[in-house]
Amino acid sequence: MSKKLLILLVLAGVAGFAGKKASGAEESLPPLKDGHAPANLDELWGNYDPRKEPLENEVLKQWKQDGVVLEVVRYRIGIFKGQKSMMVAIYGYPEGGTNLPGLVQLHGGGQSANVNAVLTNAKRGYACISLNWGGNPLGGVRDYDGPNTDWGAVDATQNGHNDHYMSLEPDSKTIDTMKSGRNNNWFLITLAARRALTFLERQPEVDGGELGVYGHSMGGNLTLYVAATDQRVKAGVITSGGGIEDMSDNIRNTPFNNAAYAARVTCPVLYVNPADDFHGTILGVEDSSKTIQSKDYCLVRPPYLNHRSMPEFTVTGMLWFDHYLKGAPPMPQTPAVSWVLDTSRNVPRMAVKPDPTQKCERVDVYYTQQDLETEPKSMPHNTERFWYHVTALQTKAGWIADLPLMSINHPLWAYANVRYALPGPITGAGFYYALFTAEKFSISSRLLIASPQVLQTAGVKPALKPSTLIESFRPGWQAQWYTYNESGEWPWRTHKLNADEWQAPPHAMLGLKVHSAKPNLLVIQLDDFATQLQLKGGNEWQTLSLSPGDFHDAAGTALASWKNFGELVLADKVTLEKTREGRNQTASLGADWQGAAPEFRNLRWIEGTK
Repeated sequence: MSKKLLILLVLAGVAGFAGKKASGAEESLPPLKDGHAPANLDELWGNYDPRKEPLENEVLKQWKQDGVVLEVVRYRIGIFKGQKSMMVAIYGYPEGGTNLPGLVQLHGGGQSANVNAVLTNAKRGYACISLNWGGNPLGGVRDYDGPNTDWGAVDATQNGHNDHYMSLEPDSKTIDTMKSGRNNNWFLITLAARRALTFLERQPEVDGGELGVYGHSMGGNLTLYVAATDQRVKAGVITSGGGIEDMSDNIRNTPFNNAAYAARVTCPVLYVNPADDFHGTILGVEDSSKTIQSKDYCLVRPPYLNHRSMPEFTVTGMLWFDHYLKGAPPMPQTPAVSWVLDTSRNVPRMAVKPDPTQKCERVDVYYTQQDLETEPKSMPHNTERFWYHVTALQTKAGWIADLPLMSINHPLWAYANVRYALPGPITGAGFYYALFTAEKFSISSRLLIASPQVLQTAGVKPALKPSTLIESFRPGWQAQWYTYNESGEWPWRTHKLNADEWQAPPHAMLGLKVHSAKPNLLVIQLDDFATQLQLKGGNEWQTLSLSPGDFHDAAGTALASWKNFGELVLADKVTLEKTREGRNQTASLGADWQGAAPEFRNLRWIEGTK
């Protein structure tokens, strides 16, 4: 047994148990004065000191893996209504490490602390603590049956107090008996995360002056809140969260909303928010990044994805911490973008100027005109937008990309991704803790918006027309498709059928040519409807022709007609779900793919007659 583990186990005997009365102990938060609830963030946080009370931290389990010391730990969040609240977390650091920068990792909704987050960070020279604020089973910890997070007399989990992420009202699990910002779950978890910073700075192997925080989804919101309220945070990475007045802003229209917190952030912040994210929307994050007070910010926007990322975008967050916490070389600056609307071809153009001090590999521009005027921060528009892709051309003046449009009666939104090479591969844990290895990283520009009036005044003309050819599958076709596979391989997905250019003609059939080396089942999915097709295998290409009636949902109902589809999927297998009369129905199609991935040609509408 290590000396550190022995000491902490002895301390555990003094620590007591969460949920039990802490007789004689001082409350972590003073009672409200004269019944006055906090009216703003200054009043909410002004008198709170996360270093004041004992941590009572203990090690519940310890083991070593790949040169990393890993521990399940527990520390005191605070004392509320006479009872202790205790946080369970996974902590790790490189064996023998000293003066290590520290990271607090905050999981998203319905998730938990995970070994992969701690292990991958520790192998790169960090001490990392992954908080289990939701109280779910710990991820990746074997043979552990010890205590879990216990909030005691209050509750900030999603299991028993889920409504209080959007409420300030009192109930039996809140701190105050009147409407108060201290009753909100976000407040309690932010407080617990600030205590985690105290935990880190008191570890003998950690440099308490070099601390960072990061999180995904709800953890992204929490990252914003911790960075705003604790000056010990030297850098933050927010993924799929932190937007202003969008789905992630659950306490909007109060003095404790995302805008209020963002206006207090002074440390360097990186946003990793997919362009089609439902929670941290592209517009909400754009507004948040403009509100923060830090001069050092960066945007990373994986195209098409919703609440997910790919290695070349996720890894940028790791580089962010390397620079600000370990003194690694600086990140490339956010690329400058501008419109060139008065062109000889009457086609709008985006000009992109990457950081001139660093050599980039390529510049990709994404643009859309879809449903951006009607509730631009709401679903489903956020998750189903199709973004046209253009590879920018390098000129003496910079990089340029022409953006042909279908209409000049809708606004034009565009942004650029600039790709750089890494000196060597970097392995990390992604949004949902899956391991990945990246060899490239990307930095995104701000979002440019041109209104219909601006387009019309500049003389822009429509250049695109409806097309029956949806996808040729010629080299480079993957740029307007996406995959959830961290390796970048199929199944393939696209939002192309949600764009005006590829709407089905009357009485059309959906055609596709496929080559499969071995016999397989191919599944084609259109939103909640799908069909599976037997492929013969061999050297010949197989031609498929489908009608709406070939597609069925989980209840067996056939697709009535072609319509605007949010997502088209070409896959080996899918599972459909549908709730009908209170009963959840599922249908599984396809099977494990045999042999090499399929090849495709000419996804198209075949015009027909009634």
